[in-house]
Amino acid sequence: MMEEQKTSHKELTVMTDFTYTEQNGFITIAPENDQAIAAWNIFADFTDGSGKFFKSDLKNLKAQLKAKGYSVKKAKASKINQDDSALLLALLN
Repeated sequence: MMEEQKTSHKELTVMTDFTYTEQNGFITIAPENDQAIAAWNIFADFTDGSGKFFKSDLKNLKAQLKAKGYSVKKAKASKINQDDSALLLALLN
């Protein structure tokens, strides 16, 4: 009888090219690798280097980036706790 061979497959990690955050009706796009930085520099000229766009532009912006072969995902929420906030305030003063 043939023995069943089990193989383990490592999960492939796909690197995201751009991440974005949403705040107060705006989105901020951030490049996540060297290739994305080159593309980001092009539209940074249109945003005075901020990478900020109106939230209403997100769908169109994502479509344009994806059409050029880039991946775009929403950034994970940062986990700043009260101790971090107190430390930050102390450093700023």
